[in-house]
Amino acid sequence: MAQNADRLLGREKRDAARVARGERLLRSARPGRARRFLGTATLLACAAVFLALTALVALAGGAPLGVDRAAWQLAQGAGAAAPGTVRMWRAVSVAGSGAFLASAAGAVALGGALLRSAPTTRLGVALLGNVALVEVVNRLLKAVVARPRPAWGLVAEAGLSFPSGHAMNVVAFFGFLLWGMWLMGMRPLPRRAPGVTGAGLGAQAPREALARAAGAGSRTGRAALAAVALAACAAVCLARVCLGVHYLSDVVAGICAGVLWLALYVRAVGLWVASGKLRRSGR
Repeated sequence: MAQNADRLLGREKRDAARVARGERLLRSARPGRARRFLGTATLLACAAVFLALTALVALAGGAPLGVDRAAWQLAQGAGAAAPGTVRMWRAVSVAGSGAFLASAAGAVALGGALLRSAPTTRLGVALLGNVALVEVVNRLLKAVVARPRPAWGLVAEAGLSFPSGHAMNVVAFFGFLLWGMWLMGMRPLPRRAPGVTGAGLGAQAPREALARAAGAGSRTGRAALAAVALAACAAVCLARVCLGVHYLSDVVAGICAGVLWLALYVRAVGLWVASGKLRRSGR
């Protein structure tokens, strides 16, 4: 009995230490006062834009707004209806689908498992949960607004239109991926993995190797990752408008909803990604 009690106490102490390390890491990752102000202003702006667009769409009975017609005319003038262009935008649009992003999240989780990197595995699992929950939230929002898709679509696509699920997906996915890689880059890691000898990449701890290989450990690497993610988000959002399967207002609303969801999701699962323990309510 005494040995079991000692083991239980030791496990509780290790869990408490791991949670404390995760919380310290999250505190160290918090931006300065100016960046916090900018982040709060961004969230408030996204909320205001989303609510304003929702009200306008509701008042218009789901009909296209003036900005939607103007954006479609601009896309048509740029040759969006050309067969080769349509094929290109359809290929780009796949990158914002739930199936593609779930596969990418699974690849991150599998890579973490193969490298025996618990933080990377947790990041992949959290990304999978993110993709699934965004799909649910987007469907609920679409059901509330009930806006039909544009009549001028170049390809047939079922479902409702507002807000754009692809736009919400890519913002929430790539935003959380960048946050996770940035957190891994800040993590204090040992120079060598236990029991591993030699120089180079194989001598590093697996999670450190992955973070450095992805460029998460340097400011230049993080900037490059952010640029790639931003380009991917912009391309997918542009593809949805050019294909005519979404109005511009759908896409803007999807971006805003994705940013708001991202802030909530990071708050909810950030401690688990950092330490393996979910944040408890009231803490």
